[in-house]
Amino acid sequence: MLAVRDNERQWCAACAAVDGSLELRVGEPGSGWRRRERRKGEAWLRDHGFIHVIDAWVKPVARASSAWSCAQELDHALREGLAAPAGLDLVEVLVYPGMIGRADPPPPNASHAEHIRFALVALAQRGRGKLSIEGGRPASTWAWAFIIDGALVLSPESPNDDDEWDVSLAQEEVARAADRLTELLHDQFGRDPQAPLFISCMALKPSDPPLL
Repeated sequence: MLAVRDNERQWCAACAAVDGSLELRVGEPGSGWRRRERRKGEAWLRDHGFIHVIDAWVKPVARASSAWSCAQELDHALREGLAAPAGLDLVEVLVYPGMIGRADPPPPNASHAEHIRFALVALAQRGRGKLSIEGGRPASTWAWAFIIDGALVLSPESPNDDDEWDVSLAQEEVARAADRLTELLHDQFGRDPQAPLFISCMALKPSDPPLL
C-alpha cells in the first residue's frame, strides 16, 4: 500500500491472490472535495472498471496483465479518481506478506484447503500475529485467524459468534482446524471454491514487529 506523502487518504495498493491474479485498490475520493467533484471522481473510477466496496474502490485484473499496465492503472486512478497532484510523491504505508516461514507454498493451482492449511500452520509455527483470508472478484473478507494467549483462534466472517473457535498450536490440530474452516466457508457460507483467494499475514497490534 502506497500513499501520497502527507495525505494518506490518497492511497493505492496491489493485492495478489494465491493463483497469481491481482486486485488493484484505491481509496475513496476525498471528503474535502465539493460533492460534484467527488461524484466526478467516482464516475471516473466506475467507468474504468473499479467497483465500490467498503472504504475503497477495487479492480480485479487478469493474471496476464503486466506490472507496468497495473502501475499505470493505479497512477491514473490516483490522479483522475482521487485528484492526486501530478508528479506525486508516494510513500510506503504498509506491506502484508502473503506467506511467512521458510517452507515452500502450495502451487498456485492448489485448492483453497491446501493454501489455507499452509498459511495457518505457518502462523501457528510463528506463534504470533493474525491472518486475513479474503476471496472473490472483487475480494471480500472470508475469515480471520489470530494467535492469542498461545492458541489459534479461527473466526469466519459470519453474524453468528458461535462460529468462532480456538485450537492449540500443535500442527495436527491446526491442520484439522484449517480443513474445518475451509469446509465452513464453502459448504455453510457458500464461498466459491474456484474464486481467487487472498491471504495476508500481519501483526496482531500495530506496535508489534511485522510478520516477515
